[in-house]
Amino acid sequence: DKKLMLFAVPQNLNMTFNAAIGNLDVVMLGHFAFEPSVVGFYAMGAQLVRNLRQIKLAFSGIYSPIITRLSRRDDTIGMSHTFSTISRWASTAALPMAFFMALYRDELISLFHPTFTADTGFMLLLLIPPLLSCTFGLAGNIIVMTGHSIWNLLNSIIVTGATAWFGFLLIPKFGLGGAACSAAAGAVIGSALQLIQSYLLAGAAIWVSRIYKPFAAILPAAAIVAWHERLSGLD
Repeated sequence: DKKLMLFAVPQNLNMTFNAAIGNLDVVMLGHFAFEPSVVGFYAMGAQLVRNLRQIKLAFSGIYSPIITRLSRRDDTIGMSHTFSTISRWASTAALPMAFFMALYRDELISLFHPTFTADTGFMLLLLIPPLLSCTFGLAGNIIVMTGHSIWNLLNSIIVTGATAWFGFLLIPKFGLGGAACSAAAGAVIGSALQLIQSYLLAGAAIWVSRIYKPFAAILPAAAIVAWHERLSGLD
């Protein structure tokens, strides 16, 4: 079945690249000959925060058939409405968990090994990709479920290349922070591409008016914590 193959092959390759993207920063730390203990420390921190993405995956499974039904009806308003609503639900669940991880990141990572006592600031940067996934990641599902899986494959290739490029630039200079920056930069590029394509290819846009409230609610607490950590750093 030609149509099936044209859909399935790019999507499976896309999933392969997604797996590579999820571990590329860790692999690049090894490439630059960081100590195994340092790589293990970073990898554990990365694994902790990336579990947030499971929230988005829980919602995307139930949303995919809805996308298909709305797409067949050419109901772009309905698609945008459900996209924004479910993104708000995912963000509402993800943001408190991200705040908890940011606040207790030292304690969480020390549970896995008593020697994991180095600076965990890189985990704050690594929170960006899963939060973007929870807030905007359903755009990728819209692209796939409206029959445009080749575009998601192209996005994954671009993000892989961008993450590697930023890694080569930043890791030698900034170490673990550089690796986290490269992962965050790749995630920002990927989310931007998906949002643009979901609108251009399927007519689905995310409505800011429906998703801003969880961010507005968490912002004061996050600002207080950031201020406290800055004062602690000065001390």
